[in-house]
Amino acid sequence: MWFSTQDGLNKFDGTSVIQFSKTNLNSSKQLLGSDCWGMHYNKNEDYLYILFPYEGLDIINVNTNKIFNKIPASILTNSKENVWLKKIIRYKDNLLIPTDKNELIVFNTITQKVQKRKKLEQHTNGNLNDIFIYENLIGIIISGIGIDYYDAKSLVFIKHKPFKKIVLKKTYINNICIANNLIWFATDNGIFIENINDTKNKNNDKFEIENSLTNIFYTPTKQIFYDNKKTIIISNLNGTYIYNLLTNSLRKFENYKIGENLQFLKQVNSIYVKNNLLWLGSANGVANVNYDVSIFNAVYKNSINNNIKLDHVFNLFKNDDDKIMVADENGFFKVNNKNGIIKNIINNQTVYAFCNINNNQTLISGTKQLLFVENDIIKPLTNKYNELRKLKNELFCSIKKVNDSIIMLVSEKETGIHIWNLKAKTLKNLNTKSKLKIDDLLINNLFILNKDTVFIISETSIQLLQYNKNIIQSIFNKQNLVPHKADVFMDMCSQKNSYWIAAYGLGIVKLNGKFELEKVYSTKEGLANIGLYKIFNVDDSLIVATSNNGLIVLNTKTNIVNNYFEADGLHSSAFEETSGYQQGDSIYAGGIKGFTIFNTKNYKTNTTKPLFYFTNITIATSNKSYDTTNLFLQNLNIPNNTTQTKISFVGLNYQNPTRVTYWYKIKQINNEWIPLGTQSFIDLIGLEPGKYELQVKAANEDGVECLPKMITLHFLPKWYQTLLFKILVALTIIGILWLLYSFRIRQLKKIIAVRQKISSDLHDDIGSTLSSINMYSQVAQLQPYNPTHTAAIQENTRDVLEKLDDIVWATNPKNDQVKNLIERMDSFARPLLQANGIQFNFTPSPKIDSLTLQETTRQNLFLIFKEAINNTCKYAKANNCTVTLLAKNKTLHCNIADDGIGFDATIPTQRNGLLNMQQRATQLKGKIVIDSTIGVGTTITIQLPI
Repeated sequence: MWFSTQDGLNKFDGTSVIQFSKTNLNSSKQLLGSDCWGMHYNKNEDYLYILFPYEGLDIINVNTNKIFNKIPASILTNSKENVWLKKIIRYKDNLLIPTDKNELIVFNTITQKVQKRKKLEQHTNGNLNDIFIYENLIGIIISGIGIDYYDAKSLVFIKHKPFKKIVLKKTYINNICIANNLIWFATDNGIFIENINDTKNKNNDKFEIENSLTNIFYTPTKQIFYDNKKTIIISNLNGTYIYNLLTNSLRKFENYKIGENLQFLKQVNSIYVKNNLLWLGSANGVANVNYDVSIFNAVYKNSINNNIKLDHVFNLFKNDDDKIMVADENGFFKVNNKNGIIKNIINNQTVYAFCNINNNQTLISGTKQLLFVENDIIKPLTNKYNELRKLKNELFCSIKKVNDSIIMLVSEKETGIHIWNLKAKTLKNLNTKSKLKIDDLLINNLFILNKDTVFIISETSIQLLQYNKNIIQSIFNKQNLVPHKADVFMDMCSQKNSYWIAAYGLGIVKLNGKFELEKVYSTKEGLANIGLYKIFNVDDSLIVATSNNGLIVLNTKTNIVNNYFEADGLHSSAFEETSGYQQGDSIYAGGIKGFTIFNTKNYKTNTTKPLFYFTNITIATSNKSYDTTNLFLQNLNIPNNTTQTKISFVGLNYQNPTRVTYWYKIKQINNEWIPLGTQSFIDLIGLEPGKYELQVKAANEDGVECLPKMITLHFLPKWYQTLLFKILVALTIIGILWLLYSFRIRQLKKIIAVRQKISSDLHDDIGSTLSSINMYSQVAQLQPYNPTHTAAIQENTRDVLEKLDDIVWATNPKNDQVKNLIERMDSFARPLLQANGIQFNFTPSPKIDSLTLQETTRQNLFLIFKEAINNTCKYAKANNCTVTLLAKNKTLHCNIADDGIGFDATIPTQRNGLLNMQQRATQLKGKIVIDSTIGVGTTITIQLPI
C-alpha cells in the first residue's frame, strides 16, 4: 500500500514502512517535492507516478523502491512560470494532468515524454476543480461553473454543461465519484448528484434522493468513494457512512471502540477499498477495517458522555430488550447495544456478580450487600425473598439461573454453593460436609449443561451435579492431567460429544464423551497465552477462550489457533475471570477498560493466500553494509567478503498482517521446511561458497498457504577458494610430489651407482688381487722354500688393504669436505715421496676447507692424484713434487708438478695409469691436461666442476 501525504510518500507492507521524501539522504528515495498531490499506479506496469503541485512528476519503480525518473514541472509545462499541476488521471497509455493555466498535459507512459499540451476552453477560467474519465469522455469540473466534456482520444471539445443546482455554483467541490452513470459531488454544502449522460443541456438532471440518504445529504462532506461494486462510502463532519446502492440502505460506520476515536472518522481526507478492506486516511493517520462485517465491537465509554465509562468489568448479561447489563468495579450499568449509551444504575460499590431473575428484576452481589434492582431502581432484600436474608452479607463470584425455579449462587468466601428455589422459596447449601458433597470450596464457575445438569468447576476438580436426581459425582481432577500440570480449572463448555476446559496455567483441555483426556492445546499448539478464564463453543467448529492477555479462537476441525488483542479491536487484551456470556451469535466478554462483543456469525476463515515477495536483501561486509531491493529478484551473487546476509520478505495480508507465519528451506543444507513463526527474515552466516536455493512460503492466520517462492543465492568464493586456485594448488602439489619422487629416484640411482661401483671395485680390483693371492698361495704350497711367492703374496695383500682403505674412505660421508680430502692426499703422498727421496710441497688454498664434494668427485680426484704420485715415484726420477689445490668459478683446480726427467707427451701411450686418469676426469665432466718436457719435468692439471 502506498500513501501520499503533505510530507512525502510511504510504502507499507502490513508491518513496516519505507519513506520517500524531499529531504531523504538516500538519493534513490529523494522526491522532487514534499506535498504528494496525486498518484497513479497501473498493475500492468512496475511504475508509480507521483505528482507534486509545482515541482513535477516522480516515477518510482515499485519493485526496487527506486525513483526511476524525475520530470520537473518546467519540462511538463514547457514554462518557467509557477504552474499548478492539479491532478493526475490515466486514459489508456497516457497520463492526463490539468493545470491552473487552462492547459491539459498528456504524458505518454511508454515513451516517458510529454506527448501533447492541450489548451482548454475558456470555461476553465474558473477554478479547475477535478477531472474524470467516463467511457470515452473526459470530464473537467470547474468550480461554480459546470463541466466541460472532451473526446478522450482526440481531446476535441464536445460540450459545456453548466451546473443547474444553484448550490453547486456557490460551493467548493471536495471530490467526486461516478456510480451508475451519475456523478456524486462531495461539497461543503453536502452531497449533490448530476447525470453524466446528459450532455445536451436538458433539464433532466434532477435526481430523486433516496429516503435513507436524506439525513446526511446536506451535511458538509469531505470525501465520497465508489468501490466499483455496490457501495458508496461517504465521510462528512458527523462520521463515515456506507451506502448500499442495491438495497438503498445506509449505515453509519462505527469505529471498533464505541465512544473512542470517533473524531478520526469525522476527519477522513481519503478513502480507498481493496480486498474488502476499507482504508481511511486522515491527519491522524491511516486505519483499515473490514467494511462489510465487523467481528469485534468494543465498549468502554458512553457514546455521548465520556465521563461514564467501564473501567473493570466483572460480569455480563444481555437482556431481551437489547440491553447489556454490566457488573463493574464502579457499579452496575446498562448499555444500549444500538447506540452505545451507558446508564449507571449503581455507583457506590463494586459489583462482582448478578443474575437476571426476569426482565424487570435483577439479583446483584456487590461489595456492600446482596440486593435487587427492579426497573432500574435499587431495592433491598424484601419479605418477598425473605429466604435470602441470611445471604445479605455474602459475596458471590457467580450467580447462575439453571431453570425457571433454580438459581445457584457461588460464594467468594468459600461457603460453597447456595441453591435458591424461587418457587419453593427455599435455600440449600452445598459444601464439603453436605450430603451432596463438594470436593473443593474454591469454586470458580458453573457450567449449565441443561435445566437439570450443572458442572461445578473448582480449582482442583470438576463435578457433575444432577440436581433433580440428588446426585453429585467427580468426573475430572488434576490427577487426570498427568503428566500435564494446570494451576486452576476456570471454566468449561461442550461441543458435540466432547467437553472443553479452560485450565489456567496449561491451556485448553479436550475431554471425550466419557470425560477422558483426549488432547491439550497449549502454547506449542499456538495459544498466545495460557492464563485462561472463560471458554465458549461456537457452531460445533470453534472454541473461544478469554485470557489475561488476549482472546483465543480455536478451529476444532483444522486445529488452527488465532489470537486477538486490543490492536485487533478488543476493549483491551486483559479479560476478567467470570466476565463472559454467550447469547445467539454473540459472545460478550469483559475485563479492564470495558468489554467486547464478538459477532461470531461474522467470523470467517480467511481463504485469501498471502501475496509473497522478497522485499530486500541486506549484505554486510567487513567494512560496509548495503541493500538490494527487487520484488521479483530470482538470482543474486553474494560477494566473497560478506560476513552476514539478511533476506527479508513479506506475505501481504492486510487483514491480519501480524499473524502471517513463514517457513523456509535450503535444499543444499536441509530439505525440511523450517518454521520461522511471524519472523519475516532469515540471517545467513558462515555459508561455504556455492549455489544455495532458498525457498520461503507464507500462511495467513487460518493456515492458508501461498506457493513457495525461490531465490538462488550464489556465495562467491574468496581467491583461495576458486576452482582455478584449487587447480593450481593441485598442480603445485603434484609438481612437488613429482620433484620429491624424482629426487628420491635420483638418490636411489646414486645409491645404486655407488653400490654398483663398490661392487665393481671389489670385483675388479679386490677380486682379481685376491685371486692372485690365492694362486700364489697354492704355488707356495708346492714350492714352500721359494721366497718369491711369499713376497708376491705380501705385495698383493698390501695392495688389497690399500684398495679396501680407499673404498671405505670414499664411501664414508664424514669425508665429504675438502679438508678431509687434503688430509687423505697428504697422508698418502708425503711418506711415499719422501721414501723415494722426493721433496713434497703441498699448498692447498685455506678457503676451500669447508667445501663439500660429492663422493664420486672426491674418490676419482683422489685416485687421479694417487695415480699421478705413483707415476712420479716410479718414473719421474724427480727431486721435488709440488701440489696446489684451489677453487675458482665453481671449479676445483688441482696441479701436480715434478722436476723429473719428463717424457714426450705428444707420443700416444697405452699406459693404463694415464688412460684411467683421463677416463675418470671425463666421467666427472672435467678435464685433465698433462704437460711434460724431457729433461724439465711433468705437470698434470686437473679441473673438476663442484
